[in-house]
Amino acid sequence: MEEMVNQPGDNQAESASAPQAGVPNLTQEQINEIVSSRHKAGYEKGRKEAMAELEALKAQQMPGNIDELIQQKVSQMQAEQANLAYAQRVFDEFANKMQAAEERYPDMQEKLRESELSEMPEIIPFVNAVDNSGDVMYELLSNPHKAITIATAIRNKMPGAAKKELNKLSKSIQANQKAAQAITAKEPLSQVKPSSAGGDNGKMSVNDFRKAKYLRR
Repeated sequence: MEEMVNQPGDNQAESASAPQAGVPNLTQEQINEIVSSRHKAGYEKGRKEAMAELEALKAQQMPGNIDELIQQKVSQMQAEQANLAYAQRVFDEFANKMQAAEERYPDMQEKLRESELSEMPEIIPFVNAVDNSGDVMYELLSNPHKAITIATAIRNKMPGAAKKELNKLSKSIQANQKAAQAITAKEPLSQVKPSSAGGDNGKMSVNDFRKAKYLRR
C-alpha cells in the first residue's frame, strides 16, 4: 500500500485557498478601502496633533505679543499727549503775544475776528517762532494773501519755505520800524524855534524883509 506524501507546495496551496478560522474572507476592494481609511485616520490624527502643537506654541507667544501691543498703545498715547501739551503751550504763547501787540495795534482783536485764521491754524506755530510775532501776525492779517502763501507752503510739506518767508517778513518789519524811529528822533530838531537872544523874537522885522533876496528886483 503506498503512502500519500504531501508535497510542500500542496500544503501552501491548500492553506492559501482555504479560509482560516476567525478571519473573514475579504475582497481586494474591501482591503483597499480598509487601508485607505487607516491611511486617512493616520493623516487626520497627525493633522490634529500638529494643530494642537501650533495652538500651544501660539499660546506661549501670546503674552509677549500682548505686551508689545500694550507698549505700542502706551507709546502712542504718550505721543498724543505730548503733542496736545505742545499745541496748548504754543497757543498760550501766541495768545499772550497777540494781546501784547494790541498796544501797538488797537484793531488787532478786530482783525483776528474778521480773519480766516481758523482755516489756517498751521501757521500759528511758525508765526509764534519769530521774534516779533505780533507785528508779523498783524501784517499777515492786513495782507491775507501773504498768510495764504505761507499756509500753502506748510500744507505742501515745505516748512523750510514757510520759515524763510516769515523770517524775511519779520526782518523787513523790524527794518521799517527802525527807519521810522530814526525819522521820529530827527523831527524835534527841525522844529526848534529860533533863539530870542538879542531881541529877536523869531519874527521877521522890516529890515529882514528888506534884506530878503526874493523881495529884491
